[in-house]
Amino acid sequence: MEAVVLASRIKCRLLVVNSRRLITPERFFRSCAGLFAGHSHWANIKRDKAVNDAHRAKEFSKISKAITSAVRRGGREASNADLVAALSKAKEINFPKDKIELAIAKGAGTGDKTHEEEVTYEGFGPHGVAFLVQGLTPSRNRTAATLRHAFDKHEGRLVASGSVQRNFLHRGQIVSSRNGMSDDALMEVALEAGAEDYEAGSGDHRDDVVFWCPRTELLKMKAQLEARGLACRSVDFSVTPSNYVELDDESYEAVQQLVDTLEDNEDIQHVHHNARRDS
Repeated sequence: MEAVVLASRIKCRLLVVNSRRLITPERFFRSCAGLFAGHSHWANIKRDKAVNDAHRAKEFSKISKAITSAVRRGGREASNADLVAALSKAKEINFPKDKIELAIAKGAGTGDKTHEEEVTYEGFGPHGVAFLVQGLTPSRNRTAATLRHAFDKHEGRLVASGSVQRNFLHRGQIVSSRNGMSDDALMEVALEAGAEDYEAGSGDHRDDVVFWCPRTELLKMKAQLEARGLACRSVDFSVTPSNYVELDDESYEAVQQLVDTLEDNEDIQHVHHNARRDS
């Protein structure tokens, strides 16, 4: 069936005439809404993928630095707890094996000679929340300046070393499967493995259990847990608050904005704080 399109230069209206009805521009665009929505949908997917790719690239960069730094401090032996922790994290994020080897080679002095220094910064964020920020950087002064600006922008401030350390516990941490063990059996394993504390998961994580120990005992506890049939899925060093600042949703969001800004910095490895949403 033929269609005749009439364009009015004055009213700028599109009229499509057929044997039965007149289609106005409004009706036309409504009928095409699905097509335009589809275009938006794919544009959103492309944009989200770019964001995810950028986040993944930063994660890879940070874990590469952690592996290199661990090798420089303690060598590539299995007794190097820092390296074991870094490799455990690399496995969690699917860091490619060839990149792991490059990072180890760099730490051993056979690759890129760029040196990165371990740094720790302390500060107070919005609402008096304590922050402990750990990083690896080739320029301590540059990173300090960047962090100072971030804290100032979010109504916080950097403070002298030792000002907030007392608010955090530094421990070794292992996440394992409980392997069907009863609560009593789990307690016995924790005691025998030298754990200071442990916590069994619930709900979707009911098969998980977290063990904590002194930092110097991390590898020993790992060996003890594995000897008792528990698979250690994550081996790491943890920094947890010894006390909390309870905040409402709006106040907590202000803290989270500072966290996001700090974590966006490739020199920063870990951001710890003692804020908690008020339940």
